[in-house]
Amino acid sequence: MFYISIFLVVIFISILFSKSFLFVRENEVAVIEKNGHYNRTLGEGIYFIIPFWENTRWIEPDKDSKWYSFFLCKKIKTNQQIMTFPKDNRVFFSIDNKQYKVKCNVVYKIIDAKKAVYEVVYLFDALNQLVAGILQKRLIDANENENQIERIKYILDNALDISNDYAKKWGVEIIKIKLKQIIDPNGIRHNIEA
Repeated sequence: MFYISIFLVVIFISILFSKSFLFVRENEVAVIEKNGHYNRTLGEGIYFIIPFWENTRWIEPDKDSKWYSFFLCKKIKTNQQIMTFPKDNRVFFSIDNKQYKVKCNVVYKIIDAKKAVYEVVYLFDALNQLVAGILQKRLIDANENENQIERIKYILDNALDISNDYAKKWGVEIIKIKLKQIIDPNGIRHNIEA
């Protein structure tokens, strides 16, 4: 019994020690909360934090990932990253009620970690909805006689300014929206060359 209690104390101390030091690499930041409220943002370096009183906060990747978040090192990458759009199997409609499927890569960068954590609950879902909303609105506003494939290319080329107006409020800069594929109403895939 004595050895079991010693073993448990050693495990507790090792967990406490590992939670006390925070290693933030290049192109990462850590948002620190003290007693559940924003305290500071830490850049590259080695930091000492008080375990269970100061915690790191990160961007929730999606609604289904809560169970393992205790084990992850909660830091935010500030270099360019790529998100596939749309995250779901979404269908877009034109003004003449034809269905299109679009696949894109959204290249983004976190520019303000505090805003990225606190201004929106699920940042990546919000970016997905933002780009999808812009595309759907512009497709509905398009002329019926216009070539919809070319229209989608044009919309995504020009969606960058509109999406950045909103995304910067969330601490994100969208660098590029790169169209990969369009599936037209006849089921024909149009692969877009880089």
